[in-house]
Amino acid sequence: PDLFDGPLVMWSGDRGFPLLSQSDVQSLRRFVDFGGTVIIDDASSDDPGFDGSIRREISRAFGANALNRLPNSHVVFRSFYLVPHPVGRIDSQAHVEAVERSGRAAVIYTRQDLGGAYERDNLGNYAHPVVPGGSQQRELAFRFGVNLVLYALCLDYKADQVHVPFIM
Repeated sequence: PDLFDGPLVMWSGDRGFPLLSQSDVQSLRRFVDFGGTVIIDDASSDDPGFDGSIRREISRAFGANALNRLPNSHVVFRSFYLVPHPVGRIDSQAHVEAVERSGRAAVIYTRQDLGGAYERDNLGNYAHPVVPGGSQQRELAFRFGVNLVLYALCLDYKADQVHVPFIM
């Protein structure tokens, strides 16, 4: 029931998980169909379990082949910052996948471990190294995260304003 309390859900994991109940699958589909956005963040760098589980559940909720590659020209890469490609703690893939509904990327699936780039320990130190790009890559991960949130909340209102930074 808490799924419908906000417009954005972050789903992260680093290993496989059991089959969702049919009720949970229906709730996920309804959340997206009513305008919600789901950002899925694969935190595993070498375990294919989470990826397999996510693909299984996305297929159950939205049909086979629902996840499609988003081009790096998509507005999600420029909704606030100009980010050339998805960035996170790990540099595993140069693309994200999405389930599109009525022209919007309603489920966005990234395998870069965004949360790992952001995580800090009790003393404020970053918990994980960012490889291979270090602090510059971490900064881009924050920028990409901001873009994802702004896209989820505002969609593509800036699709036609990408030229503004060059004018200013």
